[in-house]
Amino acid sequence: DYLLIETTGLANPGPIISTFWTDTNLKSPLRLDGVVCVVDALHIDSYLLDESIKNDVRLQICYADRIILNKLDLVSMEKVELLEKTIMEMNSFAQLYLAQFGNVD
Repeated sequence: DYLLIETTGLANPGPIISTFWTDTNLKSPLRLDGVVCVVDALHIDSYLLDESIKNDVRLQICYADRIILNKLDLVSMEKVELLEKTIMEMNSFAQLYLAQFGNVD
């Protein structure tokens, strides 16, 4: 069995992740299996430039071990290649998946 915890929009996943290691009151057999981040290819540039959210955007990418680069149908192939490079510079350990319309290849 699995439990999926989803944070809507932009949020620092660190506090949620650390709960699995530090909350002694939890006393649960739950274990963290992975962290997935969905990156919006069309809007990621503006998110990374926005002072009020850019740190949370980077944290989401850095904490993830699986990253889905979505909305590829809305950007050029050159843009996709640049985004792949940018994401992997932020987190070279994550598996990167490409998606259009939410469908992962």
